[in-house]
Amino acid sequence: MRKGPRRYGPEREWASIEFSDVCPAIAQLMRLCLIAPIVLTSEGGTFRVNGNYGRLIGELAGRFEFIDVVAGQARPTDRTYYPLGKSLYTYPLPSGNVRATLVAVSTPGMSPFQKGWVWLRRIVPFYRALRRADLVYLAMPGFSGFTAFVICRLLRRPYFLYYASEWQSLAPFLARWGRGTSWILAFYRRLAGWAETVPIHHSLFTLAAGSYLQERLHGHGPRVLAANPMVSLQRSDFSEREDTCQSLPITILYVGSLIRRKGVHVLVRALADLEKRGLDPRLVLVGPGDEDYRDVLHEEARSLGVESKVSFEGYVTEWDRLLRLYRAADVFALATESEGFPRVLYEAMSQGLPVVATSIPAIAQSLTAGREALLVPPGSAQAMADGIERLVQDPGLRRSLIADGRSFAQSRLTSRTTARQILELLEEAFPAWKLSGRLEG
Repeated sequence: MRKGPRRYGPEREWASIEFSDVCPAIAQLMRLCLIAPIVLTSEGGTFRVNGNYGRLIGELAGRFEFIDVVAGQARPTDRTYYPLGKSLYTYPLPSGNVRATLVAVSTPGMSPFQKGWVWLRRIVPFYRALRRADLVYLAMPGFSGFTAFVICRLLRRPYFLYYASEWQSLAPFLARWGRGTSWILAFYRRLAGWAETVPIHHSLFTLAAGSYLQERLHGHGPRVLAANPMVSLQRSDFSEREDTCQSLPITILYVGSLIRRKGVHVLVRALADLEKRGLDPRLVLVGPGDEDYRDVLHEEARSLGVESKVSFEGYVTEWDRLLRLYRAADVFALATESEGFPRVLYEAMSQGLPVVATSIPAIAQSLTAGREALLVPPGSAQAMADGIERLVQDPGLRRSLIADGRSFAQSRLTSRTTARQILELLEEAFPAWKLSGRLEG
């Protein structure tokens, strides 16, 4: 039995891989099926979607005859996606040649058995959507992506992959199987580690969010590449601020989902620690979240006596307003426990914010500790508070982090979007399609 990942050396030319057995009429490739963790809301009869996915779909739609977006539809009674009864998203799902195939929605509060039932209910609509497709975009990790991969193999559909994070480290958060040494969690981790890499063997190409994830997946299949950041940021958005922390209070900003694996509760505890140290801090939380976890954060702040110092801004859809929140802050703090390289770090660095983040592999392998950011151990409120206090008290370090962070963000930001990267790779894979003019322009 072969052990370890399958290695694809330089002698295996990507262009020599034979695709005619999976899609004989490759020059007529027109229909794309997109399977990703997308949730749609609806207002005024129009489906609305997260802006990053909306822009990706819109750019791809111009190059295909038809795109089938397989997505969950949130109910108006779901407070996670309809806070205060209003849709969380404002970006309209592109129309025209884009249609939605609706599937059951999985939420963070579900038990493993509820998640399993949702997964089973997705199999039939996945199969029907994939039968209609000539090519498939699969987002990983997760059982939905893996299920779609299995169906693609059965139907002999070519596909490519986008990995946002690693499955094994996400395992405790994707399903509440237990914590620590639970044998069920251990089994789930092993299963996730296997299921995470198998789809790469047969993919046309694989895009990974960040260099750490790319290196981790490298060797499991041909053409594992770092994805261009899927961000809205443009060079004209950059702020030339040279320093922060010039007056009290010290505003600490977090942008992202309010879910447990993001470690937002750690930030609340760090805020209370900093308050005891006399720094007069404020914590601004921007982003959507699980309603139960938001209640946990409110209770945590109340019990620590810092409720008045925590501001819940919700999900900010206006780009200009989000940039103003970045520019009004003094420190950007990220206490995440698991993910690929966070897009919000590019945004924070672009706005002249010094960053304190956890040293998870995806971040530690991309940033130099003490240069582009201060890195602290995940799960430690004291370490997070120490990092923030150090920034506040050391102007030289703070200015250096701001300058190097801005340079890092500028070096990663290009006009080549994720969609453009995908289209260029498809042109390489299917020269006949390129010659047909479908991907030109």
